[in-house]
Amino acid sequence: MKLLTTIAAVLISISAFSQDYVEYDNGTFSQNGEELSLEQIKHLTLRYQTGIGDFRKGNYFNRMHMDGDRGIGYTAANFIGGAAAGLQEVLGSYMVALSL
Repeated sequence: MKLLTTIAAVLISISAFSQDYVEYDNGTFSQNGEELSLEQIKHLTLRYQTGIGDFRKGNYFNRMHMDGDRGIGYTAANFIGGAAAGLQEVLGSYMVALSL
């Protein structure tokens, strides 16, 4: 029984270490020690059909970080939306208070 457990453990460890991992470290992706471009990451994402939405969102935020004007527009849109929601809450509370 001990021999069977040892053989199973060896087979599991071999299959785990032979997998092809994509690693991320400080803004760079690497696979087997080689750095990957964003085009290669996109190809892998579409090939394995995982994280497609996250990849698109990450690309958007990366472009926004590189282009300062896009970030300002995104921040301004969030501010305007938040201000409108706050104003609606204040006016709604005022209207409820008037109806009492």
